[in-house]
Amino acid sequence: MRGVPKGFGRKSRGSGNGSCDRGARGAGAGGDDLGLRHRPVRGVQSRVVARGDPVLDRRGHALYFSRATIPWARDAFARTRASLPAALPIYRHYGLYAYRPSFLRAYAQLEPSPLESFEALEQLRALWHGYRIAVVVTQSAPAPGVDTPEDLERVRAAFAAKA
Repeated sequence: MRGVPKGFGRKSRGSGNGSCDRGARGAGAGGDDLGLRHRPVRGVQSRVVARGDPVLDRRGHALYFSRATIPWARDAFARTRASLPAALPIYRHYGLYAYRPSFLRAYAQLEPSPLESFEALEQLRALWHGYRIAVVVTQSAPAPGVDTPEDLERVRAAFAAKA
């Protein structure tokens, strides 16, 4: 495999327990190349397309990331988009990454993937080149981040209200 350091294969070397909620484990657990934290999306209002959210395999490894709603519940959304189907596994990425140092050295040398250029998501470069991304699913979210001018205004207003 070009661009993949020795010891970082494409085959799954996970625990085999099928669990997505692996607590504090992340990159380095079971031979994963990097790890991310996500939480379930519970309603249509919380689905923000600007984020890069994952679709997971049965062991909690990323299959794909997109800014679009994935997976797409074709039949349910044909009826209504006012609510999410109860069992639809949509997860929200909240920006916590864990990397192996060797992966970061290799990543810097990887060519961007065509998918990365369309979605503008760096995780797709790793997947494109055969790296495995472990995703830890948590049931709660951290405090909201400050990623946009609107987020900054929200934080300023919160501080002003406390003053």
